Amino acid sequence: MTFNLHNKQTGFGLIEALIALFVFSVGLLGTVGIQAASMKNNRGALWQSQAVWAAYDIADRMRANTAGLDANEYDAADTATVPTDPACIATGCAPAALADTDIVEWASNVSSLPSGRGLIVRTGSQYRVRVMWDERGNGATGTDCNPNALTDLTCVDISLEL
Repeated sequence: MTFNLHNKQTGFGLIEALIALFVFSVGLLGTVGIQAASMKNNRGALWQSQAVWAAYDIADRMRANTAGLDANEYDAADTATVPTDPACIATGCAPAALADTDIVEWASNVSSLPSGRGLIVRTGSQYRVRVMWDERGNGATGTDCNPNALTDLTCVDISLEL
């Protein structure tokens, strides 16, 4: 009696190949998911870096224009209402015009963030510089900076004693 084992194993290699392809596909999908999460986190880190840079940029501009600080030119600055650029850098600026130029340039920097907005609030000799942006991309507009509120923008705050 002769047994033909070759005929009984037909198709077994195909099943192994399909299972291997399935396992490879699941692994590839996992890798794509990790890559997407990484890109999202990198984008958020970039925006936070830009916001910190913008906050320190206006702080340095304020320190450089002490006469503008003394005349309260930076008090309650808001990039939502940008002053007209006096275009006086080439000819020399008075302190008030320099403050307007600083705020215009700061607003331009902040506008590179999604829904970017900047505020300067003065309390006595303390200044708070706040840069806000819509990190979640959900159309947030709130300025309370509550990280748990979906309607609030993400914020970076720095405080200055000038």
